[in-house]
Amino acid sequence: NTTGIDADFRFIIPELILSAIRLDYDASSLHQNWIASTTTLSDMEAVMPQILRGNTVPVKIKEAESIPFGSVRFGKKKASVFKVGIGFKITDELVMRSSLDMIFTFLGEVGTDMSISADFEAYRVLRNGEQVDGSESAPVIGVTTTSAFSYKDIKRGTSRLSRLKRKANRMITGEGDGIDITSLDQFQGFNGPTRLAEIRSLIGVPDVLDADVYSTASGEIMLLDSTKAMTKLQWGSMKVEKRRNPQNQEDEVFVSDWVGFAIIRRDARLVIDKAQAFSSTGFPSYMDVDARINQSFASQL
Repeated sequence: NTTGIDADFRFIIPELILSAIRLDYDASSLHQNWIASTTTLSDMEAVMPQILRGNTVPVKIKEAESIPFGSVRFGKKKASVFKVGIGFKITDELVMRSSLDMIFTFLGEVGTDMSISADFEAYRVLRNGEQVDGSESAPVIGVTTTSAFSYKDIKRGTSRLSRLKRKANRMITGEGDGIDITSLDQFQGFNGPTRLAEIRSLIGVPDVLDADVYSTASGEIMLLDSTKAMTKLQWGSMKVEKRRNPQNQEDEVFVSDWVGFAIIRRDARLVIDKAQAFSSTGFPSYMDVDARINQSFASQL
């Protein structure tokens, strides 16, 4: 912090202003919980591989039989970052009248607002993908009974993700839907019949599912494997620049950053929409794990 700096110089050093802003930016950013990694770019726009579903299911091989070729499919996609920024003024009177903590708190609020904007872009990419044609958008399924979420709906989604080797570790909901879901008996501590045994499910709802309350579309929740779904794109870094206006004795401070996200694996997140019925809006074909199981270790023709 700035306590070791003389009061006359505390807010003329850009690095100290940046420190105050980034402190709250990092502490309040939800998107840090949603990304698997940070990818450093050498330019504002990068060409990245797009992982497509190939044929990589192994087959049984007889003695002296040749190992067959599968297919690994990659496409190409472009992902980019964009610049964001804000400026504000600090008067000499403001500095002289305010305690250090008050100024530091104000600067932290700048970081908080920047994190809110970054979170918005992160969820937009999680939901719709970074491609204009929607080719990386999140898969969507319906519910058992429209207009309401049930424990079965959550379990259906986490089960399929688990079978695809995508372990849901986070759930992103709107405020109202989040309250409804956490109010289900099973999440509050269901007081059912006396159990004769305990089943530890490998494909059911995980023991721990962290919930993030965010401004999702009404009636939608997202299940997310944050270790596989999305990467944050890094080009440059947050920058603070300032200039002095001696005419009115104000310091003009400008903060800028680069923001961008890209999908790694399309099937590492899943949207459940309570406005649609699962009977008509089920899992997309690229999440059909049974088709892969049916090919597993099959003999060559």
